[in-house]
Amino acid sequence: PRGPPHPADAAVASSLPTTTTSQPSLSSQAQQPTTTSAGATLQHLQSQMPLQSDEYDVVFPGESCFYFLETEEGETAFGGYKPLPNGQKSPAELCHLVRNVGDVFVAIDGVPTHGKKYDQVWNLLKATESNAYCCYRFRDVRFYETGSGAASSSGTGAATELLRVPSQRQKERLTNELDQLQRHAQLKRQRCRELEEELRATQQDVVELAAAQDQKQQELVELERQDIAWMEEQLLKMKQKLQQGGGPAQQ
Repeated sequence: PRGPPHPADAAVASSLPTTTTSQPSLSSQAQQPTTTSAGATLQHLQSQMPLQSDEYDVVFPGESCFYFLETEEGETAFGGYKPLPNGQKSPAELCHLVRNVGDVFVAIDGVPTHGKKYDQVWNLLKATESNAYCCYRFRDVRFYETGSGAASSSGTGAATELLRVPSQRQKERLTNELDQLQRHAQLKRQRCRELEEELRATQQDVVELAAAQDQKQQELVELERQDIAWMEEQLLKMKQKLQQGGGPAQQ
């Protein structure tokens, strides 16, 4: 099945220049000039690689005017438009050629990207910069969410928009990470409660130890007072004996 047409595809295809070349042939009909355009190239690619329901084709100038990124699944996706040197939006961004940030590359100039690593797709993209234009096929990441291949209403080219249209695998991964974080937070809360209980118990122990220390200190002071009193009493008795005639002292 063919995907729904994008309103900007035909505009870009018709706006690109056509090249006229003469090819020698034994047939008189083949001696007529042959016209090759972006639209004809698209038709040829679509005849060789039929569009799926969630796919669409666009044409860009050969010079790269967009960013690309690697998805969680290891695929290469459209990452947003590059501004012009003067800071203004490029014609491709104004036309919203690519429907969504995060749309995945399916083919580049007829070369499928399925199964290729990020750096391999990057090399394919860099190789097209010398071309006058290049045909790209994308998979619409929002097709099954919106129920159609309609273009994104934002068209801003912000790479963060990819977070708003996660794939099923991304949703499952985020759900698992959320569950893990919730369990981790629950364990942390439980540990905090245990530490609070231990702190209260330790504080109670400190209070009891301080009270015991005060009691022991008072007992020690009392013992010292009793010792001093006994020593004073004994000294007084010895003085009294000395004052009684000093009998023992004369002997």
